[in-house]
Amino acid sequence: MRGVVPSGSTEIVGKLLAGSFRRTHAAALRDLQRPPHFAQSAATAASHVMLAVMAACADHWLWRNGHPIVAAALYPVVVFFIGTRFRALCNMMHESVHNTLAATPRQNKVIGRVLSLFDFTGYDIYASDHLTHHRYLGDPDRDLDFAARRDLMSGDTSRFFARHVLRPLTLFHVPRYIDPVVWSRNEPTAMRIVRVLHVMTLASLAHFVIGWPAFVLFYLVPYATAYQVIRYWSDAVDHAGILDSPDELDRARNHIASRAWINWLLFPDEDQYHLVHHLFPAVPAGRLRLAHERLLADPIYAGREHGFGPLLSSSAPSRSAEPQ
Repeated sequence: MRGVVPSGSTEIVGKLLAGSFRRTHAAALRDLQRPPHFAQSAATAASHVMLAVMAACADHWLWRNGHPIVAAALYPVVVFFIGTRFRALCNMMHESVHNTLAATPRQNKVIGRVLSLFDFTGYDIYASDHLTHHRYLGDPDRDLDFAARRDLMSGDTSRFFARHVLRPLTLFHVPRYIDPVVWSRNEPTAMRIVRVLHVMTLASLAHFVIGWPAFVLFYLVPYATAYQVIRYWSDAVDHAGILDSPDELDRARNHIASRAWINWLLFPDEDQYHLVHHLFPAVPAGRLRLAHERLLADPIYAGREHGFGPLLSSSAPSRSAEPQ
């Protein structure tokens, strides 16, 4: 039995338990730690962009061709869908930080920096902060990735739906989430030049090709609203209410929806296997489902709550995955 954890040693005990669990299952998952090819990742990113563009074009076509009421009715759906594709690109940028998006660190950094342009994120700072999130998950001082929004995710999991699903729809959290980077002295000179060119390209596209109204409606509005809501939802289902758990294995969740299309839409690139990702961050996103299925052979892991639906209706945190 685990017994009582002495005050002041919760982090050490939590890391020991997590380390033991990882060592127990590392060999069974080692063959899954092969990153995809550069071309495959680039094609996936391009597909997300094209889906967003197609949704925007369809709504814009309806508006320009005599169906303004239909276009206006569909607009919130289009904004939400474009927000999910922003999230998909962000998840891929996150994968590049773990060197699981392409075969080499250089390839991962190249793709990650390109994706950071869409998100207006400083890639190097994001990468540095995110790695502290894995090294010091939940630590109020050293988990820099969650530093600006940790208080939003604190407290227990009661009233989860009202607090973490409905409340973000008011966009109260957006000032904490948006910190756009268009020029950073912390980046290489070449990247700073690329950022300037990217902004100039967007401005030229808006001014000479699609028009500023379309650019605002189908880029800036989804970026500032739906995408930020989806980011909050993702943070909440990943960690809300459990960051202070003494066991590291209880500070992250899987949240797998029963319908595959919900996972594809809300948790693109297998983001629903977030506990698996924290346990084995070297496993590429495309193989997290396989890793989860293998870990289910462990009765302690299998006994946890892995579903998305129960999280919205239950106030109880996930059960610990104690190593055998």
